[in-house]
Formats: sequence, C-alpha cells, structure tokens
Amino acid sequence: MRNKQKNSLKAYPLIIASVVMIWVSYTLLGAVIDSENSSFSLWANATFGLSALFLLNIAARKMRDTWEKPQIFEHTGSAMAILEEDTTISLANSRLERLTGYTKGEIEGTSWTKFVHPDDVKIMLGYHKKRRINGEGIPTKYEIRVLRKTGEIRNAVLEITMIPGTKKSVISLIDITEWKQMKKALLESEEKYRTLVNTSVDAIISADTDMKIILWNKAAEKMFGYTEEEILGQSLMNIVPERYKEAKIKGFAKFKKSGSGPIIGKTLELEGLRKDGTEVPVELSVSAGKPGETYIATAVVRDITERKKIENMKSEFIGTVSHELRTPLTAISGFVKLILDGKPGPLTPPQREFLEIIQRNTRRLNALIGDLLDVEKIESGKVKLSKELLDITEIVESVSKTFKVTAGEKGLTLETNIEKKPLYVVGDRDRLIQLFSNLASNAIKYTKEGGVTIRAKMEREEAIIEVEDTGVGLKPEDKEKLFQRFFRTKDAYTQAIEGTGLGLSIAKGIVELHNGKIEVESEYHKGSIFRVRLPVAHTHTEGKTLPNVRYIEPEKGSKGKILIIDDDRGITRLISEYMLREGYSVTRCSNGESGILSALSNPPDLITLDIRMERMDGWEVITHLKMNPKTKNIPVVIISVVEEEEKAYRLGASAFLGKPINENLLKQVINILTEGTEHPILLVDDDPEYVKETSKILERSGFKVTTKSNVTEARKIILNQSFPLLILDQALPDGCGLALIDEIRKKPNPNRDTPIILISGVPGAKYYEQEAEMYKDTIFLPKRFTPDEIVGRIIKILVRRGNLKQKEEKVA
Repeated sequence: MRNKQKNSLKAYPLIIASVVMIWVSYTLLGAVIDSENSSFSLWANATFGLSALFLLNIAARKMRDTWEKPQIFEHTGSAMAILEEDTTISLANSRLERLTGYTKGEIEGTSWTKFVHPDDVKIMLGYHKKRRINGEGIPTKYEIRVLRKTGEIRNAVLEITMIPGTKKSVISLIDITEWKQMKKALLESEEKYRTLVNTSVDAIISADTDMKIILWNKAAEKMFGYTEEEILGQSLMNIVPERYKEAKIKGFAKFKKSGSGPIIGKTLELEGLRKDGTEVPVELSVSAGKPGETYIATAVVRDITERKKIENMKSEFIGTVSHELRTPLTAISGFVKLILDGKPGPLTPPQREFLEIIQRNTRRLNALIGDLLDVEKIESGKVKLSKELLDITEIVESVSKTFKVTAGEKGLTLETNIEKKPLYVVGDRDRLIQLFSNLASNAIKYTKEGGVTIRAKMEREEAIIEVEDTGVGLKPEDKEKLFQRFFRTKDAYTQAIEGTGLGLSIAKGIVELHNGKIEVESEYHKGSIFRVRLPVAHTHTEGKTLPNVRYIEPEKGSKGKILIIDDDRGITRLISEYMLREGYSVTRCSNGESGILSALSNPPDLITLDIRMERMDGWEVITHLKMNPKTKNIPVVIISVVEEEEKAYRLGASAFLGKPINENLLKQVINILTEGTEHPILLVDDDPEYVKETSKILERSGFKVTTKSNVTEARKIILNQSFPLLILDQALPDGCGLALIDEIRKKPNPNRDTPIILISGVPGAKYYEQEAEMYKDTIFLPKRFTPDEIVGRIIKILVRRGNLKQKEEKVA
C-alpha cells in the first residue's frame, strides 16, 4: 500500500506543473488580443500548451504504471483486481483468491461477473457502463454479494477506481459477512430485549448520571402517565415527589463519581409522582452498570397499590382485634389482682391457684398482643425510628444492670465484658433497649444453671454485642427456623416456659432496621451465643473515642470554646492561633467523624467547618449536627473554597467565609456569633409562626431580638431606640415595609443609617428588590429564605458595617 502511495505521488508534481503551464498558456492567449507582438504571444502560448500536454501524458503514464504493478496488490489489506473495459480481470491478488476460493489462474482472464451474485450483476454492469460515459453521480462504493467456488455467498463492500489515462479500473473488496451476521444478531438481541422490556408488568426505567431518562417501557407509561416520546431525555425528577428530590440529587452526585449510591443494589418502598400530580406507592429495585463511558442506573418499579390496600386492611384488622382483646383483658387482669389481694375476702388454696393461672395467662395474652403489633409494624414498614448518635456500650450496660437482678433471682450469674471506650452507632434508643432486653431475657429464661455473659466490642467497622448463655441450646435443625414467627423448640424444658414465639422475630426486625445483622451459635444442651452486628457511626472512627482530636487548654478569662473541623492541619493550626489570641479555647479535629463526636462529648460555643474533606465532607457533617438535639443550636461557620453559600445557609450555617482566610473578618464573625450584639435586632412581622421560628434561630446564634407586629408599634420604637439591624415585613396590617423604610431614611431618628432587611412572602419579589435597592444599606429577601439563611445575611451586614466604622475611625 505504501509503494502504491509512493508511486502515485510521483505523478502529482507533474500534474501540478502541467496545470501551471496551462494557466500560463491561457494568460498568454488572453494577452494576444491586446499585444502588438501577437506572433510572439502565439508562439509562447503554443510552446507552454504543448509542454503542459506533454507533462500530463507523463503523469498519466506514471499513474497507470502505479496501478499496474503487481506487488502493490500484495501489500494491501483488501481483495483487489484490475478490470479491463469489458470487466475481464487482468490482475488479482492473493486476498481475492481467499475471498472467492478460486486460484489466480482461475480468476485472471475471467469476467468479474462470474464471481458476483446474479441479482447484483445487472446493477454492477449498469454502474460500469454509466461510469465510462459520465462518471458523475455514479456510486464508487457499494455493497455486493460475492459467489465463492463452493457456492457460498459472502457479503463485501466494493470500491472501484478508474485508472487515469486508461479504460481500466481497480476494484477493492472488504469481506463484511461476519460483521453483518453480528449486526443481525445484535439487532435480533435488541429486539428481544425491547420485547421483553415492553412486555414486563413492571416499569423499567434507565437514567444516565445527569438524571436524564434513556429507557422507558410500556409499563412505565401506564404507571406514570408519560409516553416514551414525552419523557425520553427529560429529567428523572419529573416522577420524583418533592420530599425525595434533595436525597435523589445527592445520591446521583455520588453515583456520577463512583457508580455507587445509597439505593444501588437495594429494594425499597416509596412513592412515585404521576403526570397528573397524584402519587403511586411503588417498590423500587435499582441496579447500575457501565456499558460505555458513563454509568447507567436502571430501576425496576412495581406498583404496590393493591398490596398496600391489603396491608392496610391487615393492619386495621390487627389493630382492631388487639384493641378489642386488650379492653376485656385489662378488666380481667384488674379484677383478678383485686381478688388475689384479698379485697373481696379470703381465698381457698385452690381458688388462689386457679386465679394465679388466670393472671399468668392474661399477662401472656397481653404480651402476645404487643408482640403481634410490633411484628405487624416491622413487616409493614410502619416502624418510625427516632435515630440519633448513641453510645451502644451505655445501652448494653444499662440493660445488663436491669437483668442482673432477674438472673440473681433464678440463681444465675450475669457478667459483662464491655469496652470502656464508647462505640457510637446511629439508632433508636428505645428499640435498641427492646432488642437487648429481649436477648438478655431469653438467655436467662432458657438457662437452668450457670449464667449469662454480655459482651460489647469493636471489630473493624462494626459494634459487636454478644449475649452468651449456658442454657439448653439448639438442635442443628432448629437454627434455621429460630427467627420465624411463633417458632418454639420442641424440648420439654422450653415448652414449659412462657413465651409467644415472636421475640426473636422482632429482634431480627429491629436489627435489620438498623442495617445490622443477627447471628447465632449454639450447641444442644451446652448453650448459645446470640451476636448482633451494628455499623459503627461514620465507619471510619477505628474504635477510638475521639480520633484525631486535640484539646488546647484555654487561658484565663476565655471567651468560650471553639471547635475547628478541617483535614488541613495547617488551616486548623492557623485558625487555632487566631482564636487563642482572641481569648477562646480551641479543639481541633482533622475529619468530620471526630468533629461530630467531639461536638457531642464536649459541646463548643461555635464550630468552624471545612467542606472538602476526604472521609466525610462538610455537608454531611453540618446535616448531622443540625439533626442532633445536642448540637443543632451550635452556630456553624463554614470556611471553604467551595462557593456554595446558598447551600451552606440552607443547611443551617450561621456564616460562610472563603479561603484564604481573612483574619479580621473571621474574628468579627465569631465575636458576633458568640457574643451577639450590644443591642437587640428589631423584627417587625405579623406572622406569629415566622416570628417565633426566626427569633429562635437568631437567639440561638447569639442575638437578642425585639419583635413588633405592625407599623404603628414599630414606628414608635424606631424613633426612640437605636438598633444594629431592622428586619421589616412588606405586608403589615396597618401599612407596608417599603413606606416605613422611606420614612426611616428621610426623617431624623436613631436608625436613619441602620441596615434594613425587607422580607416578603407575597408575589412581586423583583419589584420589592428593585425598590429596596434605592435606599442605602437596604436589601430584600423573600420569605422562602429560611431563618438560618437570614442569619447568614445578618452576619454579612454586621461585619460589613463593622468594617466601615473601623475605616471611618481610622480616617478621623
């Protein structure tokens, strides 16, 4: 192939030279008309013209020689042949031999039509003829079928090139038979897949990492009301209820980076949003793959409306039956107790015995009803866990102390082996107490002699709690059935023990609700070990109480405690130095997990927080802090290069500062948040709920707040008392905020130069914003901004105000 290109290139300079000669000749011919020496011009023109023709002839010969050299054919990657004008093959290469199954001797001298499928010969000859008359518009590349010597048909792409200066042509063929077969198989496979997808009773939906829908089957159309044409390429948010959107966006952000996410590989129940705005309960199973350069998430969505109806009916039935049973049982239990206490009169021994049997059975029935309700709630997903960060060792210790008395009454020992360091998990305190109480109670009930040992330890990223007994143990065949509802071992000793057979089923449900596992090791007549595995909070704590925490002792007269959370040790050291100079004590944490644990164990007066941290980013940290009752009221100052100020305020930050750190600005912000202001902020709004919530947030951030509900009251106090900031609602019962601002700015009063925030929850935000900007130190914020976000704006205003005053003092 390289030789062919090399030889062809030799002709190109000659062609170019001849074109130049023709152009010169043409120019001279034009000059003949105007020239007085026309004989010279004609002579020169003729000379250049003949020279050009001579060069063209040589170039054509070069091109022809290039095509006719046999060695060129053997170095090409395709089957090739030279056809004479009548389609006779004058030269063929070895690749054409392999394609047709004929030898060179059998091919050369034979018409090309012999090797072409009869249905394609007519089309090929038509092209061949037209090409010699006028080659314009005639295909030089098309698909044909080649007939092999064996009769087999091969598909090939034919490309034909005329040899310059001759009536010959070169044909090149590439065998595409396997490619066509693969394409056909692929199309058939795609058709089968599409048929399977579209005949599925479940909705099948795929989306890319940008949440754009790329697959939407017929069941999805029926379930959500959108046709395939309407929804393809649109955002997945079209079918997501508003309450799930934020979590969905976060999940897809993680999915885009790693192909994993909080719901990938899981099945969960939630609601989808139909086109008409109604919601449909669905069961969602999500998987992920990477067929190309980007990840694709595919969800199989099942409409569970009917299932939910049945579950609701079952729940109502159990609830009704439980109520109807508990009411008479309560009465029976109460009267039995009165009789046993001897209130109506003395009892004979048989009477007491019978009444005690009744009492035991009423207690058993009450326990059964309670367990049934718990099982129903767990299975229907109605258990709402009140999750918080907990030290599981404290819970296990408490349960152990409670059951130590019960064990002693039965003549058993109860020992504990619990790690001294806290093991933090996220969970529901009451449900975890129920879980371990159940396991401890069972261990004591099913142990005749010996004792029970309760252990709690850290193992990798799990909290391991074990309850071991020296009881009756389990037969191998019973271990698999142990967590089934109403299962009880067929043993003389265990059958005599009261129980509902639901306790372990409930325990398993509670463990799974906490994303944990429960295991059992048991040997018949020797004892059992029940082992609960719970994920440690934030998984990277490595068993340390407060990993990577350094507490710096404050100097005397300290203003308060500052917690610094940043994985850059240089930054934590710098902020620490700034704060120590201001008289604060400082705790430094190098990751989000240790920061949360430090805030819980030793609550600070203020937290500074970076966003970009490797193991847990700042968004997760502030979310956790604001959800926990112990830390939600601690002001958080975001210090980061991430420019997402709006998000920071929305999640509850009190201030947002960029990097590099401005020492003076940082000090002002922290002093404002820890010390508040000398005078209270005035908030004027007639919405009691908004006033209550905003005042609470402002006070939480260290501010004092004075509130008024109308223009008249506000005017009186504004004319007589100075405020560092005014917050005015636009729509008030006896006037509007803009009119009051105009009055404040134009008339002499203590607040003429005070910064003002105008707020409004009614339409017309753009108009109010434009009007507010006309006044000095006045901004507009719509009420869609949360009180936390307003705190951020207040801090910025007060800091700016402080800077201006400092500049004015320096000038003076």
